[in-house]
Amino acid sequence: MDVEAILRRAPQVCVVDPLAAQNPIGSRNMYRWQDVQELLRNGIYVLTSVNLLHVAEYKEKVQAITGRDTTETIPKSFLLSADDIVIVDVPTDLCLWRLGAKLTTIGISNYQERQLSELRELALLLTAEVVDAQLESYVQTHGIEPVFGTQERFLICLTPNSNAKAMIESGRRNMERFQGELYVIYVRQPNLSKKDSSRINEYLESARQAGATTEVLESDDPIEAVIDFADRKRVTQIFIGHGSHENWRNRLFGDPILRLIRATEGIDVRVFPH
Repeated sequence: MDVEAILRRAPQVCVVDPLAAQNPIGSRNMYRWQDVQELLRNGIYVLTSVNLLHVAEYKEKVQAITGRDTTETIPKSFLLSADDIVIVDVPTDLCLWRLGAKLTTIGISNYQERQLSELRELALLLTAEVVDAQLESYVQTHGIEPVFGTQERFLICLTPNSNAKAMIESGRRNMERFQGELYVIYVRQPNLSKKDSSRINEYLESARQAGATTEVLESDDPIEAVIDFADRKRVTQIFIGHGSHENWRNRLFGDPILRLIRATEGIDVRVFPH
């Protein structure tokens, strides 16, 4: 990229891609993102894009998921200085279709879907960091007194059939990222088999090892118990499992997930398929 020519032309906006490229030996800057910094210092707005793999602090995580490697990276600190960030995202099934995946092969599609879900979560976490940095910069620039006590609180609701491993792992990552609190609850079900009881105990132990506060609740109305617990603990996000089939209780009394979403205004509800 001819930085000197861009500076002479002095545009209002410059589109730069790819951001993570390494410059040839003898260039004024070693990396493309350093070229961008120079444009910014001279009052030129820059539009650019970056793959999650090329963010230095995320490289190993993405490599572990995808098996791909790269020598071209940018520091996360560069992204934290961005004025705006947008996630370019599509549903996982559409992405798999574009990749030519054989969706009829259940094992392959499920594995690839888990990969994409993990990548999307990493992208969301990175975006949250950028937004936090933008907010902090705005607060400092405008002399606003920061407000504390807005800590994220995550609540995982377990059942014997829930995708507990994925829910707990996601909750742990979010807890660490946001320095928040993680709660895991189980609303006791009547006539539970020994196998299901053992499974619940294993889930709760895994949750405690992940740093969660666990609790077993007694209630004839599990959804009401979840809502009450979330209100008392000032929960900001709820993770809950949901099966793909509809049973007679749902048809008669309504989908419990929809009831939970309607009753927890202001709380994000994330549904994990069984």
